[in-house]
Amino acid sequence: MIPALIFSRDRACQLDALLRSLDKYAPGVFGPRVVLFRATTPEFAKGYERCESHHRPATLFTLEYGFAEQVMTMVEGLYDAHPHELVVTFTDDDTLVRPVDETTIRLAMQDAEILAFSLRLGRNTIHCYPTDTPQTAPAFEDRDDYLSWPWRVADGDFGYPMSLDGHVFAVQDLVRALCACSSFPNPNTLEAELSRVALKSRGTDGSTLACYPHSALVGVPLNRVQSVYPNRCGGERRLTPEALNEAYLGGQILEYLSVPVVGAHQELPVMMEDV
Repeated sequence: MIPALIFSRDRACQLDALLRSLDKYAPGVFGPRVVLFRATTPEFAKGYERCESHHRPATLFTLEYGFAEQVMTMVEGLYDAHPHELVVTFTDDDTLVRPVDETTIRLAMQDAEILAFSLRLGRNTIHCYPTDTPQTAPAFEDRDDYLSWPWRVADGDFGYPMSLDGHVFAVQDLVRALCACSSFPNPNTLEAELSRVALKSRGTDGSTLACYPHSALVGVPLNRVQSVYPNRCGGERRLTPEALNEAYLGGQILEYLSVPVVGAHQELPVMMEDV
């Protein structure tokens, strides 16, 4: 199994949907699963209490008190125990939409040129949601079960190697990158710092990314819970963090409806279901 580090803030309802998708499409692939979460109100804290009650012991919930320090401690702990292990990162608005297998990921990550295996990219991801523009697929090298490409000259999401949305890294590479980062008090600044470090690196090691022929994960930007970056997101009132948390505490869960996925981020249609 591949250890998973999941970042969450005020989104227990969406986190629950992610965890259920991991159970459905990647049973036995990612674990142990550690959620580093922050709740800014007592009501959001109650949401995490409910989520934890439904997903333990497979998922460990850790309250955030010092983001950078905790991330470093967790990743360095993985490295100390298993220096040649892999680790995957997720954010709480991700969801798996297709089956994932560990064998293909590990096969790809044996290649030192591959910096990360991206679950969110594939031949189908032809739209860049943050800029709301088409993106050109790179000249893939087809390696039977997976694709690879040089990310430095790629367009849009294909040229963004250090996403925290379903990217699998070698633990030793992630430790090295974290040690080169400046301040990162939250996931958004962490991702920005990791990308800065990757862009400064040279050589053939880590010069390519890999993915399945069809993406297995999509980030679903229903709302925004941070003010560091004005990331594009949906604006439905029924899908604000507060509204979703209220529905979740009332006994409902979030379900994403199946539609063709065309981007690493996409506003999938949703429904709330009583359980």
